[in-house]
Amino acid sequence: MILFFQNTSARLFFLLILLSMVVGSVTATTYTVTNTDDSNPFSPLTGSLRWAVNQVNAGSGAGDVINFNISGTGTQTITLSSTLPVIGKSVTIDGTTQ
Repeated sequence: MILFFQNTSARLFFLLILLSMVVGSVTATTYTVTNTDDSNPFSPLTGSLRWAVNQVNAGSGAGDVINFNISGTGTQTITLSSTLPVIGKSVTIDGTTQ
């Protein structure tokens, strides 16, 4: 389908609409780690670090963020039961959020 616009304003408006659709469809997502569980690497618990990494890898956005909000007092330690998957895209892992 080819669209022809007589005036420049209509062309510019149409291009801005297209651009907003493209930019809006590739947005970054924040995944929050809420627990230290890593007991089942094949079916990670929602809110675990492994779950967050899997979500980043499965998503279509770039520039996703993994932050932390693990309840409890003192230092929280995540003990991995196996190696985490390789992260295949740009992601920020923000440990300062804990």
